[in-house]
Amino acid sequence: MFRFRKHFPQYDLKELYNDTLLHHHIVGEGQAVGVPSKLHPGLGWIHNAEKSAGIWENDQNMLNY
Repeated sequence: MFRFRKHFPQYDLKELYNDTLLHHHIVGEGQAVGVPSKLHPGLGWIHNAEKSAGIWENDQNMLNY
């Protein structure tokens, strides 16, 4: 969790200390990142946000940016 907080200081919150990191596939594709379980409740909301943003299953196009 320390490395996550180092790279994402906005989530350096006491309530996330010792939280388990979950394996999250970004936009449902091959790239993955550890996300604190409290920031990834359930399996749908984070994916629905990616779908609403038009980036779901579109990681190859996102790599061009």
